[in-house]
Amino acid sequence: MNMRISLISLSLSLCLSAFSVQAAEPAKATAKKANEKPSAELDAVKKAIGKPVCDSNDQCKTVAMGGKACGGPEFFLAWSSKVETAAKVPELASRHRVARENQIAANGEMSDCKMVTDPGAQCIAKKCELKPAPKAASASAS
Repeated sequence: MNMRISLISLSLSLCLSAFSVQAAEPAKATAKKANEKPSAELDAVKKAIGKPVCDSNDQCKTVAMGGKACGGPEFFLAWSSKVETAAKVPELASRHRVARENQIAANGEMSDCKMVTDPGAQCIAKKCELKPAPKAASASAS
């Protein structure tokens, strides 16, 4: 009788563990899909930016990208007003921001709430690039 109960318990355990594995797999796939960034919108912005060629700093612009849970952009991209598709960049960036905001709301994402400031852009070697971040002042005093 003990052997029979053990076999029944083992069979029941195997059935339950198989069920829980099957139930967990779709949940993992859903979670993975929900965590993906809105790459189609980001790809569209990058395609519109193309090669941000320039002759002067006046042609170099920045665009805020994405969004954080507590507001503000995630990062900036440099682009050039000289590029044919440049007029599309702000609208496409806006679509990317809306997609990220929807994703954040759907997933209940949180962020570090650290403010990301616009670094500005400059023309270096005929290409618009983000200006480097200023170096922090040295904390040590001599």
